[in-house]
Amino acid sequence: MSLEIRPLSERERLLVLDWLEREEAAPDREFAAQKDALARAEDAGELWGLFEDADPVAFLAGGLRKDGFLRVRADRRRRGYGRRLVRHRIDALRADDSCCLLDILCEPADSIPFWRKMGFTLYGGSCAFKRLERRFEVPRGAEAIAVRIRSFPDFVLRTGELVEPLDSFRPDAVILPGGNIQLAERVIFFAGPLNRRYDLVVMIEVGGRTLLFDRVSSDAAYAVGVSEDGQANHFLDRINDPPLTEIPSRR
Repeated sequence: MSLEIRPLSERERLLVLDWLEREEAAPDREFAAQKDALARAEDAGELWGLFEDADPVAFLAGGLRKDGFLRVRADRRRRGYGRRLVRHRIDALRADDSCCLLDILCEPADSIPFWRKMGFTLYGGSCAFKRLERRFEVPRGAEAIAVRIRSFPDFVLRTGELVEPLDSFRPDAVILPGGNIQLAERVIFFAGPLNRRYDLVVMIEVGGRTLLFDRVSSDAAYAVGVSEDGQANHFLDRINDPPLTEIPSRR
């Protein structure tokens, strides 16, 4: 028996729809929505299947996002096929560095244990996220410096009151020639149930001084080194010290 993971063709999508319709026992309206979702995913190049001897027995449509969904044919469950497919897509995202954070909807609810095993963290009852960590080699002999990075809800800018941070990071970091600071690992910001990810407030402290206290999407944040991936998630690999006077491209 051979296993293969690749995009589904239009003919293979129809094969998937056939077994999906038989298994789901869903109302016509719900199945029609799934059918449309598969067609949109195929058009966008985001319909991936796991094939057992050329037979499509599992698929992931729409990517690892809240509008995506994963299915394994009933007679092929509990064989690790769902895990294989998800890991394949996570590895691909890591390799091309196009996305630093996955944010999904766990439906049906009994899928939550599966997503937890895949390294996702549950929030908001039925949602889950996973940071795609990335580590960097730092120059040997470079001077180390203390860095603390925290994120807060946006109201702290109005009140000036530092509440318990949503996240707090203390990555290893070194000073590069010229003064910029290289982190040993990527810091990935996540707003969670705030929903409006652009309103997340970030504080960056370097060597005990505050270099940034502003929204993660502000010009000041981008000047310090905050970047945005292809899914509008924000991250930080390197700190510009002093901050840039001309704002670079945001992606």
